[in-house]
Amino acid sequence: MPVPNMTFKEFASNPITAMLFLCIFALGTMWYQNKSALEDHINDYKQQVKELKKENADLRNKYLELMLEIKELQK
Repeated sequence: MPVPNMTFKEFASNPITAMLFLCIFALGTMWYQNKSALEDHINDYKQQVKELKKENADLRNKYLELMLEIKELQK
C-alpha cells in the first residue's frame, strides 16, 4: 500500500487531520506487531503440543509395559 505524500505545510494547515493520520498509522503498527506476536505464540504452542503428545505416548507405552510386567509377576 503506497504511503500518501504529504508536506509539512499540509499537516500544519490541518492539524486535526494530521493527528488522525498519525493515530491511524500508530494503530496499524500496533495491530501488525500484535498479530506477529500472536502468530509466534501459536507456533510455539503448536511445537509444545507436538512434544507433549510424544511424551504422552511414551508414558502410555511405559505404563502398559509395567501393567504387563505386573500381570506376569502375579501369575
